[in-house]
Amino acid sequence: MEFTIKYVPAKVIKGHALANFLADHPCITVRLEEVTAPDEPMDNIKLLPWKLFFDGSKTRTFAGVRILILSSKGYKYPFYFNLELECTNNQAEYEALILGLELLLELEASMIEIIGDSKLVI
Repeated sequence: MEFTIKYVPAKVIKGHALANFLADHPCITVRLEEVTAPDEPMDNIKLLPWKLFFDGSKTRTFAGVRILILSSKGYKYPFYFNLELECTNNQAEYEALILGLELLLELEASMIEIIGDSKLVI
């Protein structure tokens, strides 16, 4: 071969060694007098809730739920589930809400706005 390439793996830096280095060699220095207060008071900050849209339906041969979750940053997560249990239309609505809340619990959402077409469930 005309060229010989020799691979040498990089040494692993342990996490605590990197943290110690960064603590000993800070990149910037911030003086307290340089930090200015914001123009608006802190109580004007708005936290946007996650939104849960749910719907359940039952026909003679099929029961299912449809869930749409909108994150506080605007991302959409649609879900569709078939229900394998005998239920009424109202029970399908309840199942849709429960499944949606379980999904939001998994996503660790803390502030939620729930929207549905069932007055009974809402």
